[in-house]
Amino acid sequence: MEGALLLDKPAGLSSASAVDEVKRLLRVKKAGHTGTLDPSATGLLIILLGRATRFTPFLQSLPKEYLFTVSFTGQTDTWDAEGKLVYASDAPLSCSKLKELLPKLTGRRLQTPPPFSAKKVKGRRAYELARKGKEVKLKPVEVEVRRLELLSCNEREREARFLTELSSGGYVRSLAWEMGRLLGTGGFVKELRRTAVGPIKVDGAVTLEELKSADRPERFVLPVEELLSFMPAVEVSKEELRKLVCGAPVEREAPEGWVRLFAGGRFFGVGRSEGSKVYPKRLLVQNDLQT
Repeated sequence: MEGALLLDKPAGLSSASAVDEVKRLLRVKKAGHTGTLDPSATGLLIILLGRATRFTPFLQSLPKEYLFTVSFTGQTDTWDAEGKLVYASDAPLSCSKLKELLPKLTGRRLQTPPPFSAKKVKGRRAYELARKGKEVKLKPVEVEVRRLELLSCNEREREARFLTELSSGGYVRSLAWEMGRLLGTGGFVKELRRTAVGPIKVDGAVTLEELKSADRPERFVLPVEELLSFMPAVEVSKEELRKLVCGAPVEREAPEGWVRLFAGGRFFGVGRSEGSKVYPKRLLVQNDLQT
């Protein structure tokens, strides 16, 4: 089996464990997700199956959309509600001041990743070092906060709800930490839900319960080319297909950038359109396509 499954991950389950459960339910040997969700987070987890895992980088690089709630009552070591409270704050929350600082956190900017993250420090995951009580200092990385909207704010409860769209590599927990730092209240993520990856929405995702109760759970598996539909489609002849399989480009006028490749109406990979040529980049070719 190969293709893609859109999973609405529940809270309390790691992304790796979610993949293992999907592999068991669908009886597939090879599967992987296209971007980690924290165990406490819910929402869209894209899982690629079989040879479709070859296209992971193209989905991994897409921006992500999140709904999240921040508690401005102090700071935790993990920058979310799962961690230990480093300090509690009695400072009041001003919704007007919070709204005023959001433009400062939007656009292309440097962001400090959380110490409990998958970023590597001298070859080791940052969270592995942090769990052992070692000090973790991560260098700021450039990210793009494409959108950051304040949906609601409760001064009495000292918490607020947001919608954001982040480039790949960005952390919602870092946004919460920075808001708390700028307001002087401390801040950590109380709830987090991923609602979209690029144009792919969580509305079309399936839950583990639905998978478990389905007579034919494989019916939820989508062709991977559907998830790559943000790329223009390029149809090639059998002769051009043979050239691409051999690593040679073909002459073709197409929009610059990544394109989906089809032969005889069948998807067989991703190419790169540059100038008047299309170059093969990641192919998924069966023998019968080449005959």
